[in-house]
Amino acid sequence: MTEDPQKLPVPDALLAPSVTVEADPVETQQPQTETSDFEVLETEAPQPVQLEPEPPEPEPPEPVPVLSAGALIRQAREEAGLHIASLAMALKVPVKRLEALEADRFDLLPSAVFSRALASSVCRSLKLNPTQVLAQLPVLSAPRLGYPEEGRLSPYSSGSSGQSTTFLGSLSRPAMPSGPLTAQTAADVIGALLPDRSIVVDEANTSGFLLPQATAGAPAHDWLTLTGGAIGYALPVALGAAIAAPERPVLCLESDGSAMYTISALWSHAREGLDITTVVFANHAYDILRMELQRVGAQSDGQRPGPAAESLLDLTSPTLDFVHIAEGMGVPARRATTAEDLAAALRWAFGEPGPHLIEAAMPLMGG
Repeated sequence: MTEDPQKLPVPDALLAPSVTVEADPVETQQPQTETSDFEVLETEAPQPVQLEPEPPEPEPPEPVPVLSAGALIRQAREEAGLHIASLAMALKVPVKRLEALEADRFDLLPSAVFSRALASSVCRSLKLNPTQVLAQLPVLSAPRLGYPEEGRLSPYSSGSSGQSTTFLGSLSRPAMPSGPLTAQTAADVIGALLPDRSIVVDEANTSGFLLPQATAGAPAHDWLTLTGGAIGYALPVALGAAIAAPERPVLCLESDGSAMYTISALWSHAREGLDITTVVFANHAYDILRMELQRVGAQSDGQRPGPAAESLLDLTSPTLDFVHIAEGMGVPARRATTAEDLAAALRWAFGEPGPHLIEAAMPLMGG
């Protein structure tokens, strides 16, 4: 007989113990609201900022009175304990001119240039900075020449137009001379060989009176000439010109008597290695002083100075040897007795850097 499967006994091993499973209490979660990065969060209302009152602006300082040029000078002099007469004596100027300067009465002084020069000298003596003083001095603009727009040397060029070209175009260098050296042949040699853009320092005196004519057709150059009665200026002026314009050749035209006043400048020419060519016109006399004696009538019936005056003007006892003098100071030197010699010596000197000296043997002006 078949048993009903639903009524069959179940072994105890197969019976699982009863387990009561209690469900966890469900936690109540508040729904979260998503916020964006740009959500404005509620904050408390801003409290008004209590600003401290700004301090009152400082009052502008009282303007410092600007002293005039004369007042600055007077103040510096008084601080130095100097009487105006003492300062005038030290500067070798009249007291009235210093008084005019300190009173700003520039109309009582010779010119604006003089006023500035005097003020500069006073400042130097009082150790006062001249900048503020000179800034308050009158400046008069001097009239200037009206040069063409292309440059002040353009009338000397071959391509310029106008009336000046007609005149200057007719000028030319002199032909190279030959024979013994004279005032004429020496000037012609210099005019024929003068380098472009030269600076000529002229103290040739009696040996150089024909130089302006002979150099009129030379290339453009500058000419520094003696303007007073003193002599001996050429050698040191050539020194200054060469230092001021080292790229330009300097030609120093000197007479032998004048050269002896400042002969030591040759040593400076050599020491600085300056591009200076010195031509010493050696007529072995103070010929210019002979002329002065004749002008004042201090000569004998034969229109010659007396023997005592003649001996004072003579440079041959002993004879000056400028070649050896120059070489002794480090300046290469040559002697020229003819126009050909002078031309060769100038080419030699112009063709080499550094200082050179040429002693040109010249006759006396009166023979």
